[in-house]
Amino acid sequence: MHTQQRPPAVAPTVGATIALALIVFVYYGIGGVLVMAVAGSLIASYLARRYVNTHVGGHYARHGDQMD
Repeated sequence: MHTQQRPPAVAPTVGATIALALIVFVYYGIGGVLVMAVAGSLIASYLARRYVNTHVGGHYARHGDQMD
C-alpha cells in the first residue's frame, strides 16, 4: 500500500468537466452533452475496473452471493 499518494484533484476536475459541458452545449446542443456524458461514463467505468484489477487484484475473492 502506498503511503505517499497525493489526494485526487476533485475540484479542478469538476470545474473542467462543467466548462467542457458548457462548450459542447453551445456548439452541439443537449445531444452533444448527452453523448459526452455517456462517453465519460464508459471511460470512468473502464478506468475504475482497471484500477481495481491492478491494485486490488484477487485479494478479496468472491464466494457466490454469500456475505463474507
